[in-house]
Amino acid sequence: MSAYKVTGIRKTVGEEPSFPDSAAGRLKKFIYTARYKLVAFDPELHLPEKWEREYWVVSERRGLHWSNLDASIQERHAPPLSYPFIDFARARIRKMVADRPYLQQLDMHVFALRCLERALLLENAVTKSNGADVTQASKAVFDEAEKLLRSKRSESGISTTLSALNALAELLNDERLVLKRFDWARITTVKPCLNYRVGPEADDHRKKKMPTDDVLDACAMAFHIANDPPANVKVTKADILVTSVLALLHSAPIRIEELLGIKANAEFDGIYDGEQAYGLGWYSFKVREWDTKWIPPIIEPAARKAFKNLKELTEGGRRIAKWYEENPDVLYLPEELAHLRRKEYISVGEIMLIMGFFKPVAAWRWARAHKLYSIRAASASKRGPRKVLHFSFKEVEKAVLADLRRRIRGPLLDKRSGVKYSEALFVIPCNLLHANRNDSPCMFMRVTSHALYNHMAGAFKERVWERLKIELPDGRPVSVTSHQFRHYLTTCAIEEGLDPLVMAKWANRTPAQQGNYIHITDRQLATKVHRDGADQLRTVGPLDFQRKAYRRIIGRDEFMQLKTVSLHSSEFGYCSRELVAMPCPRFVQCLICSQHLLVKLPDRIQRVKIGLQRVRGQIRNLITYQRKGTQGEHVDRGMEVLRLRESMLTQVMSIMDDPEVEPGAWFSLTVKNEFSRLDNAILEFAKLDNEQSRRLRAFLPESDKQLLEG
Repeated sequence: MSAYKVTGIRKTVGEEPSFPDSAAGRLKKFIYTARYKLVAFDPELHLPEKWEREYWVVSERRGLHWSNLDASIQERHAPPLSYPFIDFARARIRKMVADRPYLQQLDMHVFALRCLERALLLENAVTKSNGADVTQASKAVFDEAEKLLRSKRSESGISTTLSALNALAELLNDERLVLKRFDWARITTVKPCLNYRVGPEADDHRKKKMPTDDVLDACAMAFHIANDPPANVKVTKADILVTSVLALLHSAPIRIEELLGIKANAEFDGIYDGEQAYGLGWYSFKVREWDTKWIPPIIEPAARKAFKNLKELTEGGRRIAKWYEENPDVLYLPEELAHLRRKEYISVGEIMLIMGFFKPVAAWRWARAHKLYSIRAASASKRGPRKVLHFSFKEVEKAVLADLRRRIRGPLLDKRSGVKYSEALFVIPCNLLHANRNDSPCMFMRVTSHALYNHMAGAFKERVWERLKIELPDGRPVSVTSHQFRHYLTTCAIEEGLDPLVMAKWANRTPAQQGNYIHITDRQLATKVHRDGADQLRTVGPLDFQRKAYRRIIGRDEFMQLKTVSLHSSEFGYCSRELVAMPCPRFVQCLICSQHLLVKLPDRIQRVKIGLQRVRGQIRNLITYQRKGTQGEHVDRGMEVLRLRESMLTQVMSIMDDPEVEPGAWFSLTVKNEFSRLDNAILEFAKLDNEQSRRLRAFLPESDKQLLEG
């Protein structure tokens, strides 16, 4: 199913007009085809009232702004792209989605179009041409677009956006939409994955993905201060809410959007692994089902306290939401303000109480902004009776309900999970997250991840850390994101020996994605292997794989006897050779090397499957060449190597698929007649008839002793 509303081609269209065979004519035909023959996003998008909108709704949760390069996060209402370039931009995006329904990152392609439009305007200003004419695009124009792109994008986003600019230049040349063909392309480099690497750059990468120890201490201190504030600290409701969210993020590897969608009755006590346990239930957006997150006992008290705080803070928001579900056309008023319903006109001060404003002037401005009908009526004051402005209660009610409907569309907080606003935990009265405003007595809202980010790591002048007077030991401000805790908990769990499949289930992610969240270097992994090998309680257990002579399982005791100092990551496993002492005699033939160690992990299983499919495809291609008459010693040798590689991968796959082999088990393949230079030297020395050789033979494994006796 496509990620967008509608994709495909319109079956019937009207009579197609004729277009001249020129760059301008081909451009008009390109726009006509995308507008009238395609149905991507919306079958009726070709209609003027829909096609010419400055904002397109392309899916349930996404939209496209057709604004120019001045658009940014702070300034969303930038001027639109100039005409006729904007029609080309719309046609370009619609054609892409029609060809590739699962295409993601449309914003990246729109940004490339914005850069091209600005570059065309700058070029036409020099040549004194009118507007941003796509047919005038050239190498110089794309060079200018690249400069604009680099000035607007961060270092991490330049590569992906350059690829969109490359595709745009290719389109203009292939479709002959320019007056003169030009060659323009930029090499885009994908930043290497640093999760498993060593060195300063990889260390910095891991630090950015996970919170530091000082940040974790700051989070704990903030939670303690918010629940037991000292005399010199004024704690707001926003502080209690944010610190309680931090405590829940510490308790389980939660996606922030999933946390913000849980119900108010999500906590429960149950039995897990034979023991009493505390859990939270929420809807997983990736798995698309309700699941239970069991909380580790060590952090259970903090999680319970955090959930209790959130439930108390958000009770008012759920009460307001419940009212509007049952009375969608009636303004909610708390009990102390219910008498205002009987009034035909209310004063500015009474509007201030209804809306929760601090000052009457704010209520007056709100009424003026909504153009409410007003009259002057007598009212008592300290100076005696005088005539002041009064506003119609019905119009105030109508304005509040209109504001609420713009924010809240329907009773469901999330259509995927079916949770209502009146059932959700993170539904609050408006302005609760603002430290300098009163809670709104009649309006509610949902807590968003963007609002939490502003309090934890955003650009607010007074974030939760500043309000609670917390900073790092070196004086730097505290900053943390919600997703860092997900990386942190996953890495800690794997380091302590939790099964990767169990961890993937706990975090509601697929095993193939697990490696992106484990920030352990190969050196740390080698240390873990040595540590676990010495721990008899963690041994995988005896497995009888001697029934096939070509493979054997290496036990942890035997692995420790290898005296491996370090491991080197390979395509399918880890190499235990001391490459510092001598170069590898096998080079890239790791599978036919007895010093190549394999481990049953989800990502390694996937690599073996892909490698097996690839080598079988190469064998089929080579057989085809042989049938066509391609012969020779090099062809026979190539077939021999491919058959051997297929055999080894098949053996590895059979072990990986064997249910008796537990996840995380280490093993290697026994290769017939395979010896290293060091093994050959040891055996030759053991054959000698002297005292040292006899001592050496006593330490040889049984297989080598049998070779010497034979």
